Amino acid sequence: MIAIEISVMFGIFAELAKKQIYSADIALAGEDFLSPIAAWYARKMGLDIRCIICACEDGDGTWDLLNRAEVSTRKIADQQALEQLIYEALGAEQAKAFVASCEKAGVYSLDEDMRTVLTEGLFSSVVGTDRTGAIISGFYRNNNYIAEPNTASAYGAVQDYRTNTGENRLTLLLAKQGPLQASKQICSALGCSLEELKSKILSHWE
Repeated sequence: MIAIEISVMFGIFAELAKKQIYSADIALAGEDFLSPIAAWYARKMGLDIRCIICACEDGDGTWDLLNRAEVSTRKIADQQALEQLIYEALGAEQAKAFVASCEKAGVYSLDEDMRTVLTEGLFSSVVGTDRTGAIISGFYRNNNYIAEPNTASAYGAVQDYRTNTGENRLTLLLAKQGPLQASKQICSALGCSLEELKSKILSHWE
């Protein structure tokens, strides 16, 4: 799955290069952390991704680690993806320490220097369900665009990143599913039925 996402990112940057655009930030929903780690590898392989902006859910262990330098390993949705990041950024010994903490369902922590290395070019923000719904509604109201929840949460993280840093670079929002795959949440945000959502989608193709 990570390899597929890396390939997609290289394809997108190839299209951007045709327009003389060679660098960008990239924003993704954190979920199982597979997409952010795919972006991390893609940057290491040569893509000019300036910042990987990761939208986390409420109570997400990844956010705790990246922002507080400490995480209860019970809160980590996908141990393997985060282990890969720790291994690549901090080395084998820290990866072993992380795995040991996971096996004991304990607490894994970093000193401030290690946290700085781990978060270089990586920003994370918590974007809760209520806010995601508001973004979906605002996207449709202002742009006539139906954003699925992952895209909406990623956009919320972009807003936080720009507020925190003052940066305003071109940012790619990568959607992982279509509106109908998340129809319940989108219908709730837009205040419409499933049939009305289908009609809205079809109107974009007419």
